[in-house]
Amino acid sequence: MRALLSVQLFNMLGDGLLTVGLTLIVVSVSQSPADLTLLLACSTATGLVALLGSSIWLDAFNRRHTLILIDVGRVIAALLSVAYMVSSQTWLLVLIGITAGISVALYRPAFSAYIGDIAAPEDRHSANALRSTASKLSSIAGPALAGLLASVDAEMTIPILAGVLACVSIIGFTLGPAGMTPERHWRMSGFSTDGFRFVWSHKWVMAIIAQGAIQIGFVSAPITLIVPLWLSNQHASGQYGYAMAVESAGALIATLLFMRGVRIPAILAMPVLVLQGAVLLVLICDAPTPLIYPAYFVLGLAMGIFGTLWISALQASVPAELLGRVLSIDALGNSAFSLVGILITGLALGHLSFGEVSTASLVVLIASVVLAALVPGVLTLGHLHREPNLEP
Repeated sequence: MRALLSVQLFNMLGDGLLTVGLTLIVVSVSQSPADLTLLLACSTATGLVALLGSSIWLDAFNRRHTLILIDVGRVIAALLSVAYMVSSQTWLLVLIGITAGISVALYRPAFSAYIGDIAAPEDRHSANALRSTASKLSSIAGPALAGLLASVDAEMTIPILAGVLACVSIIGFTLGPAGMTPERHWRMSGFSTDGFRFVWSHKWVMAIIAQGAIQIGFVSAPITLIVPLWLSNQHASGQYGYAMAVESAGALIATLLFMRGVRIPAILAMPVLVLQGAVLLVLICDAPTPLIYPAYFVLGLAMGIFGTLWISALQASVPAELLGRVLSIDALGNSAFSLVGILITGLALGHLSFGEVSTASLVVLIASVVLAALVPGVLTLGHLHREPNLEP
């Protein structure tokens, strides 16, 4: 299991290289806002469609094979990126955006479902903690490495290295456990609605997914947009990267607690989300810049605790044949609302101050947590609360 999760470190490192590196490549080759918009639009739109389709795919086919195909997509995106750098053909950005968007969007739900296949119930907390650790480490190293390569005019190395990392991941998954043993089938009858029907019939799952989508769109997205601008006004824009590192350190602390066997009650999963408000309070009060660091540490700690408890609860509560669909629905809502939130925040900042927008986000955060907590089963993440399953 540890070896397989080490593969994820390489995989997610390639993710960081692709997501950040492709932007740097386009800026280096064309310096055209239109070209960059084309790439990001294709990637985002394709990612959303892929997540919707994954609610079918992840439970219809072997998840290990799916992960290998995702890595093949990364290799294709890397090769297309090299071709774009050599030819400067704008139309290649459409293909790059499609292949990269599908690969990046599908990997997380596919890998989380795969862990549910191969990990014993008593090992899932530890496995998910290791997964989160690898994700956090690579989320720092990938973008940093892409930036370093771009700073020394070695952009061509970015897609080449991303392709190599994808090949390493392919080898790792090929040698890894087979995954879920029952044969999967592509079912034309009812296959597209089973995941949604499960979520609808389990109100606590639906409430948490809805709260997460709202939180991503109207709390996380505004924070992502406002903090760099606020730091720039403080003449400290370079500190944004350090703040991201501190957030990841907080998330790592949370995962280390789980790995050490510390039992964090499920009842804390939802309330701990309110701690994200620490960053918003810094913005609302226009506090001294150094306070952004403890605020981001608390944010990372909160998200690390919630994320591990939430994924583990789904793996324990959702039937294996539906797990991929439910995880994809969760990811789909988050991705869609993230785009909506960034657009709305950008429009709002044209009329409101950082503090006013942050205040609105804080109200949304608290209200969403409180309203979700009122739904039976949410505070216990489904423990001691059973709702009848709907027959597919």
